[in-house]
Amino acid sequence: MATTPKSASSRLTDIWTQWSLGATLSDADARTQKSALAALVAALVKDEPHLALRSMQAILVDPEQPGASARPLFKPLWELVRAHWDTAGTGNHADTMRLQALLLAAWGERLERSSEELIPTLVSPWGAVVGRERQRPAILTWLEDFVRDEQDTWIAPTSADDPDEEGDALRRIRSSYELLWWGQALYCYSRRCSFRRLMDPDEATWWAAVEAARRATTLPVEPAASYLQEVLRTAGVAVDELRSVSEHAHALRRVLKRHPQRDSAPQDLAKLVREDPFGLPINLLCVEPDASDDRLCDGLGVEPDRPLSRGDWAAWVFRELLLQRRWPALEPTT
Repeated sequence: MATTPKSASSRLTDIWTQWSLGATLSDADARTQKSALAALVAALVKDEPHLALRSMQAILVDPEQPGASARPLFKPLWELVRAHWDTAGTGNHADTMRLQALLLAAWGERLERSSEELIPTLVSPWGAVVGRERQRPAILTWLEDFVRDEQDTWIAPTSADDPDEEGDALRRIRSSYELLWWGQALYCYSRRCSFRRLMDPDEATWWAAVEAARRATTLPVEPAASYLQEVLRTAGVAVDELRSVSEHAHALRRVLKRHPQRDSAPQDLAKLVREDPFGLPINLLCVEPDASDDRLCDGLGVEPDRPLSRGDWAAWVFRELLLQRRWPALEPTT
């Protein structure tokens, strides 16, 4: 027998228990939080990419980090819940954790498809996050559910009675063939040479991620990211090489200075990145190639000295480039 999905309120109660938050809330506070939850649910089920992006960033923030709740990324979220929770975001780290609990509970509701497509492109920093033992199980389960749902949607049978659905399926199949052919050819169209002839592994990593993203915009993120890593391995790039996240980011900045990008992030996305790039270092470098060391490290979303393999970094670059390519269709029209 199929189980009935839990309501957002029930999910919030479960998260409070897992994160040991329930004991610190009075009955009146609990009612206040659940009123704020209803406001978040109403907002998140709409097709608002800026809110989806800021919510993902907010969940990534370590609530124990000094000044966390004052980051610009939190501003639209605090504004959204303050009609019901008037002390929200007053500087207490517990407020940040409670907001994260609200976001996780709210995001269990069905989202618009286009907003759901953003989430798998924003999971990269979690590969380098450590600590946060109370929160980690609930957050990782939530992220895994979105990634799995995207793959399940891609392989689901289409309806012959729905031309749009059938057309989407055909475009995905064509994209998968294009990606596979590109990977087998090992040819870098951007530099007009074989990937094996790119002696700089940082440059090879960047161009491979760029070209994979162009071909995989409509494909499930994780299988495509895994394929990209195998393409780099076949091309002779040491994908198991470990460097700190900050070393990877600084190396990418050097590549982008040598090869300025003609393609830029969509205007709305670029504006959000400039305001607060937390967890989006690749988009930051695309928008601000000369970003200072301090700004770049702050935008990593993780401790700068966390080790990460080149293969995992390539997947991170790929996902953030997919974010750019998936964003334009989400921009509001007038």
